[in-house]
Formats: sequence, C-alpha cells, structure tokens
Amino acid sequence: MDNKPVYFLGTYGTGTTPTTLPRMDKGGSNTHGTRIDVPCPDMVAHYQGTMGGVDTFDHLRAAYTCRLKMRGKWYHYLFWWVVESGIVNAYVLYKHNPFLKTIAHAHFRLQLALVLMSKCAVASG
Repeated sequence: MDNKPVYFLGTYGTGTTPTTLPRMDKGGSNTHGTRIDVPCPDMVAHYQGTMGGVDTFDHLRAAYTCRLKMRGKWYHYLFWWVVESGIVNAYVLYKHNPFLKTIAHAHFRLQLALVLMSKCAVASG
C-alpha cells in the first residue's frame, strides 16, 4: 500500500509470502527523498519486476500507429494490431542485435516500409 490499497488476482505465487520493495519516503522534511523498504506480497514484487516489457511494447506501438478509423469491423482492428505488433517486435529484436547499429524507431519503420514497397514492386513487375 503506497497511497491506496491495491488488489491482485493472479496465478503467480500465493500472495501471502512477504517480501519488500524499495520506495521513496514521502515523510517529513528530514526523511524526504530517502529510500525505505516497504513490505508487500510476493505477487506485487513479481509484477513490479516484470511489467517493463509490456509498458515498452505499448509505448512503441502507440507512438507510430498505422490504425485507421474503422466502423464495426472488429477483424480490421485485429489485423492492424497484429501488423503493428509485428513491427514493434521486429524493432525490439533489431535493437538487441549487437552487430547492427541502432537507429530510431521512426527511421526503422520508414526503412521497413521502403524495403517492403521495393519487394512488392519487384514481385509485381
């Protein structure tokens, strides 16, 4: 509990095993800004340790979305979500390759679009 109680429902851990997480102290002026260990269930510690990947994926997918306004066609939304997810996953894999020079996400998407368009032009011509 930092500010309000938080409720979890999950399949990991029991939720009763105590552990601690470091937090910034929001106390008085003498202790403000120091780190303290806050007790919490093991489920909270696991969530805090592994949530970064989902947040990064959502941020990269939302930054340059190719989704268009669609009316009532749920499968169109699903199709574009799969396409965007593939692009983001390709970029993440590209960034983790130590032999390639890392480029910005926008430049990666532009290069990917140019390569795919050139492949389509060669295939159709």
